[in-house]
Amino acid sequence: MAGLLLLTTFIAFDARANGRFPASNAVMIGPEHPDFVIARVTFGLLVSRDAGHTWAWICESAIGFNGVEDPAYAVTNDGTILAGTFNGIRYSTDGGCSWSSAEGIGKAVVVDTAGRSRSPQAVVALASGFDGQGDAGELRFRNFVFESGDEGRSFTLLGKQLDPLLLAHSIEVAESDPKRLYVSASADVGVPARHTGFVLVSTDRGKTFARTVVALEPLERGPYVAAVDPGNPNRVYARTGGAPDLPSRILASDDGGKRFRTVYTSKGPLLGFALSPDGMRIFAGGPADGLLVASRKDLVFTKTASVQVQCLRASGAVLWVCSNEASGFFLATTDDEGAHFDVKLHLRDLREPLSCAADSPVSRECGKQWFGLRKELGIGAATPDGGLPPGPAGDAGGGVETARNTGPSWPWRLMAAIGVGALLVVLVLVGVIRRHRRRPTA
Repeated sequence: MAGLLLLTTFIAFDARANGRFPASNAVMIGPEHPDFVIARVTFGLLVSRDAGHTWAWICESAIGFNGVEDPAYAVTNDGTILAGTFNGIRYSTDGGCSWSSAEGIGKAVVVDTAGRSRSPQAVVALASGFDGQGDAGELRFRNFVFESGDEGRSFTLLGKQLDPLLLAHSIEVAESDPKRLYVSASADVGVPARHTGFVLVSTDRGKTFARTVVALEPLERGPYVAAVDPGNPNRVYARTGGAPDLPSRILASDDGGKRFRTVYTSKGPLLGFALSPDGMRIFAGGPADGLLVASRKDLVFTKTASVQVQCLRASGAVLWVCSNEASGFFLATTDDEGAHFDVKLHLRDLREPLSCAADSPVSRECGKQWFGLRKELGIGAATPDGGLPPGPAGDAGGGVETARNTGPSWPWRLMAAIGVGALLVVLVLVGVIRRHRRRPTA
């Protein structure tokens, strides 16, 4: 009963103004337009068209979701924004002002997305939704991989349904071999349940998958594919995840996911992971571990900054970093691996909702929510004329990067989708625990 009361209290709290402490947990950058940057935050989406110098806000309801949900965002080559949600994929072709539902994917619970860089219009999406219990009481899930060939407007199914006894987490595409897909998943085995991790590998564009078991520590709940080396499709990185305050491990494979080895064990959860464009530098980090950097050759991680990392994203020579104001910034960049940070956003300096046509969802929904959000989150302070005062000059900042997959954040999205009753069943029987906020992740 005490556990139920705690859970109910948590859910009630999360229902308020997206209900969570304001945080940034993912950054995506336009592949062909690096000045176009979007940041996933716990109270909606932030958009910048000038490489982070100014930001505008888009509320959740304008995109088409509400509650404790952090969509799996992506930006395609033509600037389309994709949002993988509890109810399929929403997309915007006008910078975030108007949103539509992608065809062919229905209301699937989308947990991750990834782009095929050698096929500019192609995007893959991983769906994993609760599908009830089997005759033996086992939990079942609907796991599918979809692909879009038109920048996310429509999707078609790749291959067959993945093992319904697995809970799928993340997907990545090998840049140097677009037919190579990596999917991570987990399952509970035995009584009491012990979590078993899996990496599923396809070399035929998702038609078939081979499965590898990933050994987990007792308190870890799953692996999350973090990145594939851009020049070597056999070098793949993964992170492990568990409860929000527990350590993580970074895993590496040099044989296409057949075997993984631990290359770093953290002090706390690792919420960010990124590769330099050439794959020679590896970046990771978390609130307790700060910013970590390693060379591809030796995979020895060194702490280069003490910022509380919540996401990472590499773009050219710049590393984007999500953090919180305790580190001195909400979003920042660094071009010297954390020796210096260029602040891109303080929460107090967020100005207004995205400027759109009067009949757009953003204008209809976000304008009326802005004053309450600003007051509740402490964004700036009202001046006599009703505006927001400028932030202090000369702020030093920090950088952001986040994995399309920042890790095991999505199960809470699934729980909200299937309701409190099913949530309790899944929480007790599966033990899926939310990492942060997916949120990123990556």
